[in-house]
Amino acid sequence: PAPMPEREKHLLHSTPTAAISKNIPLSEVNRHCIPADCWVAIEGKVYDLTEFMDRHPGGPTTIVNAAGKDVTKIFNDIHKGVKIEQYLRPEAFLGSLGIDTDLMSDSFWHTLRKARIVEIEEEMKRLAAERDAQPAKTIEELLQDRHVDEELRSKILRLETQKRVAYDSEDYAKATEIRGKVALLLKEANISMPSYTAGGGIPLSEVAKHNKPHDCWIAINGVVYDLTDFLL
Repeated sequence: PAPMPEREKHLLHSTPTAAISKNIPLSEVNRHCIPADCWVAIEGKVYDLTEFMDRHPGGPTTIVNAAGKDVTKIFNDIHKGVKIEQYLRPEAFLGSLGIDTDLMSDSFWHTLRKARIVEIEEEMKRLAAERDAQPAKTIEELLQDRHVDEELRSKILRLETQKRVAYDSEDYAKATEIRGKVALLLKEANISMPSYTAGGGIPLSEVAKHNKPHDCWIAINGVVYDLTDFLL
């Protein structure tokens, strides 16, 4: 794009309202939304109805409900053909609503777009960092976490394979023993023990067998929990 004119460069350091409009944006109208400070927009014009509120023939409630909004449709539905200026004092008119698109060159809009792209990229990086910082909820998620040490990942994967074989052969004692080994590895690596999903090989029929105070399993939302220690 062409170089930005000097008269526009200072706008980059202005507030968003000053940078994009010499008129009154609706975002500014939105801020004046209480009885003591009541603006509305009608037919592309902005009015301060604070003083007129108590003189409104329909009472102040209707105006309070409309405060801070573009009420063109509502006004025209009720007062079709009526010009609001005939009821207001001259100083109630504050200015025109909207954006003056002639104020800025293509280079200015190009700069604003680039700045917005940078903001979006930074936000995506922040969200990705937050996601990576969250602990794995299941063993499956842990094995897919790229931050996990490769040697630890290999050991856990090997034990999980052995555990699956134990479940397939209904050797649940062996499977529980292997699970304990996984828990020990994670504890040594200072990683919280994730839960096991039902898809990891624990059938509901097996969960049903662990129904004693000293051996208590439950399934919630597809995840199997051993609550034995919790009960003791």
